[in-house]
Amino acid sequence: MMTKTIIDPNAVEEKFCKLLDKMGANVPLSPDQFGLFITLLSIEDKEIEELYEKIPPMGHLIKGRLESLKYTLDKKTQIILSFIVDTPGDAVMYIYYLAYKAKQRNKDIITFDDFVDIFPMGYFSKKQLVKAWDAQKIEGQNLLDYPEASISLNN
Repeated sequence: MMTKTIIDPNAVEEKFCKLLDKMGANVPLSPDQFGLFITLLSIEDKEIEELYEKIPPMGHLIKGRLESLKYTLDKKTQIILSFIVDTPGDAVMYIYYLAYKAKQRNKDIITFDDFVDIFPMGYFSKKQLVKAWDAQKIEGQNLLDYPEASISLNN
């Protein structure tokens, strides 16, 4: 257990989110992800609901983690994100990074249009995510697991 006194309320923002921001995301979508992306651009609301009900397991993790934060992602964004991330750790990293972007934009929801604007050139590489993951560790613990370390993202 991490010592409570060393948890800075803006630690996730400073040690993790800003580092990812500096790296810049530029890994293109795979052909399957691109196909989904195009579908999401033109899909009707009724079809979104059907897709949303069938999101992969990673989507359920995304939904759960969003409940602990002040912002949310629209359903289209949750769908595409669930097809971009490979691991639970990746999903958590994207959730916190998008919380940081929501705070910068003074928004309580990141829409699909916002998501496209945030990631115009692609997504983070595995190497970038590993570097950011390692940077957020303190005393062998993950700051992303401590709500106290991300209070600044909820203000």
